[in-house]
Amino acid sequence: MKKINFAFIILFLFSLPLIIFYQPWVNALPPTPRHASPEQLEKTVRYLTQTVHPRSADNIDNLNRSAEYIKEVFISSGARVTAQDIPITGGPYKNIVANYGPADGPLIIIG
Repeated sequence: MKKINFAFIILFLFSLPLIIFYQPWVNALPPTPRHASPEQLEKTVRYLTQTVHPRSADNIDNLNRSAEYIKEVFISSGARVTAQDIPITGGPYKNIVANYGPADGPLIIIG
C-alpha cells in the first residue's frame, strides 16, 4: 500500500509542474468574424423568390438566370466556380459548384 501511495505522490509531483507551466500557453481561439450580411441574404432571397420566379422546367430562362446569379455570388465570395449541365427535356439544368480553399485539400460537400 505504501508503494502505491508513494507512486501516486511521485506521479503528482512530476505532473504538477507540467500542469502549472503548460497553462500559460493554452489560449482560447479567437472568435471568427461574421461574414454573413443580413441585407445581402435578404437581397438574394428576394431575387430568387420574386424576380426569377417561378423556377421550374417550364421556365428554363428563370432557372438559367438563377444559376447565373448564384454563380456570380460564389465568384464574388472568392470561390472557384464550375457549372455542371444536367440534361433534361427542354434544356439542361445547371448545378453550380463552388470550391473554396486549396485545390488539393480534402473534399467537403455541403448541401
